[in-house]
Amino acid sequence: MKIITICGSLKFIEEMKSYAEKLELEGNCVLTVIYPTKDKEKYTPEEIHSLQMAHYKKIDISDKIFVVNKNGYIGEAVKAEIEYANSKNKEIIYLENNNIEKEITEIEYGHDFNEIFEVFEDIVYYPTKDNIENILLEYNQNNEKTLYGYFLDKKLVGIIGIMNNIENIEVLHFGIHPEYRGKN
Repeated sequence: MKIITICGSLKFIEEMKSYAEKLELEGNCVLTVIYPTKDKEKYTPEEIHSLQMAHYKKIDISDKIFVVNKNGYIGEAVKAEIEYANSKNKEIIYLENNNIEKEITEIEYGHDFNEIFEVFEDIVYYPTKDNIENILLEYNQNNEKTLYGYFLDKKLVGIIGIMNNIENIEVLHFGIHPEYRGKN
């Protein structure tokens, strides 16, 4: 059983309640925000500070936090909670993983062959290691051909190979790692 603190904007109260219930039903102990009983303007600065400090204490005793970042929204207070959780080495889980490191870069010859093979094996007619090695050599030796990789957290999840000459651009290869097909 993990202890998880829910963090998120109060504009997502219903979503926070729903995910708190879901996480509890999965066997976790979930600590939530205090749901306001009056308008924010009716709280004194001392009351607001007290509620904030109580929430930070919940983060202290948690194994991780769950950030309800609906539509990618993270307000200033939640950003501060995430920074605090980071400073305490807490695991951070996001409802929407828009904080994953994403990179598109040219794949150089010599890149981890097994990683490339996993993506290429379903898009090449005869996917032997020798055939894929020859394709990679061709990209390396032909200045008109370039192989790009799409990486999520340093893992190759997609490739596109293009030929770019003076007259046109042609897509030669396009592939998605099997684990990532059909995902947003």
